[in-house]
Formats: sequence, C-alpha cells, structure tokens
Amino acid sequence: MSSLLSLLLLVSPIAIPDTGAIIRNSVEANATDFKAQSAYSYLATEKSGGSVSKTYEVFMMLGSPYRRLVAIDGRPLTDEEQRRETQKMEEELAARKRESPQERQKRVSKYLKQKQQEDLLLSEMARAFQFRLLGTQKLRGHDVYVFDAEPDPNYKPVNSKAKVLTGMRGRLWIDVDSFRWVRAEAQVDRPVYFEGFLARIDPGTKFVLEKEPVEEDVWLPTLFEMQVNAKILGLISHNLSEQQSYGRYRRTGDMATGN
Repeated sequence: MSSLLSLLLLVSPIAIPDTGAIIRNSVEANATDFKAQSAYSYLATEKSGGSVSKTYEVFMMLGSPYRRLVAIDGRPLTDEEQRRETQKMEEELAARKRESPQERQKRVSKYLKQKQQEDLLLSEMARAFQFRLLGTQKLRGHDVYVFDAEPDPNYKPVNSKAKVLTGMRGRLWIDVDSFRWVRAEAQVDRPVYFEGFLARIDPGTKFVLEKEPVEEDVWLPTLFEMQVNAKILGLISHNLSEQQSYGRYRRTGDMATGN
C-alpha cells in the first residue's frame, strides 16, 4: 500500500496557481471594495509637490462626498479654524438640502459618473495586461502572489481614458487568501496620445496604490501616490506629483441622512 501511494504521489499533477483566475478574482474583489468605500468616513492626508499637507475628514453628505479640513501639516486646526470649517460644512449641508430634485440629481450623477470611470479602469486592467506570476512572498504581514504586468498588444481600449493602459506596465502584490491588492505599481514606459494628439502622457508617469483590511471582507486604500508627466497641445508641459494617505475608516453611511 505504501509503495502504491508513493507512485500515485509521483504521477499526480502538482497544483499550479491559475494566473487568469487569480487576476479575475482580484479585479472582482477590488471592485467590491471600491463600491463599499462610500459607506465609510475616513481621514485623507494630501500633499502635492512641495506644498504643505492637508488632512480632511471625508464622508457622504446627501449622495456625494464632503471633505472637511481637520489638520494642516499634521497640526490640528485652531479653535477659530475649526469654527470656520464647521460653518462651511453647515452651509454646504443647507445648500444641498435646498437643491431641487434636478440639481441634486446633477450633483450626484457627476459623482457617480466619476466612480464609474474609475471602476471601469479597474475592471479593464484584467483585459489590458498580460500577467506573469513571479512567485510568492510576505508583504506587510500578508502572504502575496507577485505578478508582473505588461501591455497586451491585442487590447482595444473601450474609451479614451482606458487608452493610458496601453502604454503602462507594472507589478501587483495580491493577497493569497482574499485576492485583494496589497500593493500595485504602474508606470508609463512609452508616450500615450489622446484626442487626436492634442494631449500626451509621457514616460515618468507612475502610480502606487496600497490597501489594508478595515473589516474582514473589506479592504480600502491606505496610500496612493501619483507622478504625472504630460504635455498639452504638444507644447504645454504639465507635471504633477501627489501623495494621499488614508486611515481611520469608520462605517457611517451618509452622515446627513443616517443611511
């Protein structure tokens, strides 16, 4: 019996991770997290270039986000600054409550359209790239698959925004158990033209995203870094460097309605 078992073990196929399935599961898991984010309030600290950092409390207010300033360069606001921010928030809430149904629909639709565009880019990544599994490792306490991603030459962008994916390559660190992205890096390695060559995204453009679990089945961003090198009308250079960190997620729903 023992020799038969040994023979079966020798001829049985070794389980090799299905790269396509891992990527599809990761895109679905991240899309679920993306949709869940509006149910949470959180702190977002932003810094552009060499400017001072600003920290905002972000929460839903009658169907779209509101950002309330709470700190500057890590310094809590003074009593007077807090008073002004509270007044601005109350005025904005009152203005949103006075909106006509058409005005509210326009505001909320604008927010939802932006989310849909971001969600589309996320889902398109599974189609736009060819992924190669490099192996597994530990990253910030998580067991992860590590993938290299290169543009698929057969990919056809669904719209102009998705076109940027054709000039990018990157690397993904995907949690083995939940299929969430622990870290994602992407960079543009060849120029990408838009709108009849009126605008161009150049090499040097890069993005970094990191996520952590905030609940057992929800992972949300903790870091987003962006460096954009672009040229408009072939003449006007536009360089942008931005870092955003996130934390203190709380499930609150829409704080103005209690939903």
